[in-house]
Amino acid sequence: MVTPKSLDVLQVASFVGNIGDNANHNGMRRLLEKNLDTNLSYTESEIRKYYVNYNRPDALAFDESFISRANRHDLVIIGSGNFFDLWIAESRTGTTIDLPPELIDRIDSPIIFYGLGCDIHKGVPGSNHEKFKSFLTHILESDHCLVSVRNDGSIRNITEEYNAALADQVHTVPDGGFFVNVEESNHPEIPRERGVVGVNVAKDMAEIRFPEKHDTISYGEFIELFAETIDKFLVEYPGYDIVFFPHIYSDFDAISDVLEKMDVLHRRNRMTTSTYLHGEGSEKYFFDGYRQCDVTMGMRFHSNVCPIGLGTPSIGLTAEHPKVEHMYNEIGRPEQSIKITRQGFESRLYDKIVSTVENKEQVEKKYHETKCDLRSEIDSFHEVIQRHLYKNGVL
Repeated sequence: MVTPKSLDVLQVASFVGNIGDNANHNGMRRLLEKNLDTNLSYTESEIRKYYVNYNRPDALAFDESFISRANRHDLVIIGSGNFFDLWIAESRTGTTIDLPPELIDRIDSPIIFYGLGCDIHKGVPGSNHEKFKSFLTHILESDHCLVSVRNDGSIRNITEEYNAALADQVHTVPDGGFFVNVEESNHPEIPRERGVVGVNVAKDMAEIRFPEKHDTISYGEFIELFAETIDKFLVEYPGYDIVFFPHIYSDFDAISDVLEKMDVLHRRNRMTTSTYLHGEGSEKYFFDGYRQCDVTMGMRFHSNVCPIGLGTPSIGLTAEHPKVEHMYNEIGRPEQSIKITRQGFESRLYDKIVSTVENKEQVEKKYHETKCDLRSEIDSFHEVIQRHLYKNGVL
């Protein structure tokens, strides 16, 4: 029996602070190793330490030391994560990946920009439009770079900001969270022998999710109407309870805001909160909680991606930041997303909760079909990676 080759991989990504990132790495790494038939040994480099506003003693930079570290590895993977955001004026590339062409060209190891999110909705200041165009064009033309974005509307954003000709050169790959591997566990926060609706709400980026516009509602209005909707559901469906899932620390603020507006008996008797976890391995327990729900609804990207992959009927709570809505569109399930910043959303959301609960098996069947399609897509992209590594003499 031939022993698979082993590759030392430097991965630059987010590993702590947001459990959705851990789910992403879980699925991506498992399938990549399987599809390449190669043992992958990872050295993790935390992206937050490269932030321009990170001033602690262990700060890192895309500089000579990074080039040296990259060249000591067989392969460099940057991502997955929302690192092609274009709002960072201080960056030489306009993005979190402040790695200009003159430094990229000195890295001998092949580089995979894996499943990155390109976000134009936080703004594109000053010269960032041209800086990113120059950067993206360079890495697309480089023989040792392979560029991909995730299925969250990023290709659409590149097309809108630039043109289809540039976007067509970028691969799209399903987020690894669709393939998160969980461990069946006992969850004391999830009541046995009762229906369960899992909920994720978020308060960060409020100025982007809930901007002050004449045709949208505010965060405060959303909270009141959302709480009323949950109360109404709990009255009409006495066999169901609610479990909140915090993905990052600030989600507790949003959870508290919702609970404050709810019926006191409901919040005392029919609501619990999952644990706050992050770091490698924690996603196996945390997202098993999503798997055990009957239905979920969430604002965060991975509060939708992971339930879909686990076969749990989900409802996307889409604010003015359109990432969640775009994801549902790209996987062909737009009917499972509700715009929560529009007047009257509460009646549409209630109807969607009821229809999803009542037609749970049909949604599960659709999600099974969706996951099969996504698996074919990620397998195809991993074949592209395999050819890229052969071409660069790594495999």
